[in-house]
Amino acid sequence: MSYTLFSKEDIQHITARGQTPDTVLSQIEVFKKGMPCAKLHRPCTVGDGITVLQHSDIEASSALYMQAVSAGRVTKFVPASGAATRMFQTLTAVYEQQESVNSENYQDVLQFTNNIKHFAFYDDLQTLIGNHGGDLETLLSHGHYTELLTYLLTSKGLNYVNLPKALLKFHRYADHCRTPLEEHLVEAAAYTQDCHQIARLHVTVTPEHAEAVQAHIEASRGRYERAGIRYEITLSVQSPATDTIAVDLENHPFRDEQAHLLFRPGGHGALFANLQALAADIVFIKNIDNVVVDHLKEITYRYKRALGGHLVALQQQVFS
Repeated sequence: MSYTLFSKEDIQHITARGQTPDTVLSQIEVFKKGMPCAKLHRPCTVGDGITVLQHSDIEASSALYMQAVSAGRVTKFVPASGAATRMFQTLTAVYEQQESVNSENYQDVLQFTNNIKHFAFYDDLQTLIGNHGGDLETLLSHGHYTELLTYLLTSKGLNYVNLPKALLKFHRYADHCRTPLEEHLVEAAAYTQDCHQIARLHVTVTPEHAEAVQAHIEASRGRYERAGIRYEITLSVQSPATDTIAVDLENHPFRDEQAHLLFRPGGHGALFANLQALAADIVFIKNIDNVVVDHLKEITYRYKRALGGHLVALQQQVFS
């Protein structure tokens, strides 16, 4: 394969993204040949790759961890660029096709509408529809589901299908609702807070949502910066240099309507560059939507501290 596959404009596009034609050609070769299978040496077993922590081990590890976190060594790393598209895939299909009540997806929509009051975004949706002169309950009782989904999914309303999961209302509490990002703020305060009461959090976002995520952080952090707690929050975007060329079924570069090469973001492995740039010591990595409500958090904190302390013990052993 040679550069003749690319026009001069293509090469300019590739280099502007921080890549080289050779890199893109090697990606296409992978599509053609496939990835070689890994040859496993042996399975992990208890005592050989798997360490079982007893109760006393957990207590000792937690004590080690508390020393490390107090010294400001711990950061929470949250990949938060994921979109909510798949969460609303069925509802979007019904909305876009305005499918009849006999469609296969209708039962899913009916289940959604029957339980809509349980969703954390219910109050926002009700208020928004009211501001437009409508009433959510009336839409439900008359089966006006397309209009309801317009307010939920599109830019005419909450625009949830186009937002990152970080900005969706996920959990309902007695006096407020939280987004996943807010839940991570709560977690960060619980197990990354140092002796100066600073909790460190790094969030990776998509460029088009960076401003909205930053605005949400600034609007919500005050609720959780209590009793002297302060957050040190940084954001970064996934580098275009880690993207992968899109190809058709014949492994030819796919082009958009403007005949430009199409690239797709890499998976979480593409965030190693962001992690390296962070230059942090002890990092807990947790996806944006991997969050639970408060009454379930303590068990996760217990094992976070145990794992962190076990890491410190291994680190001390290596250094010695």
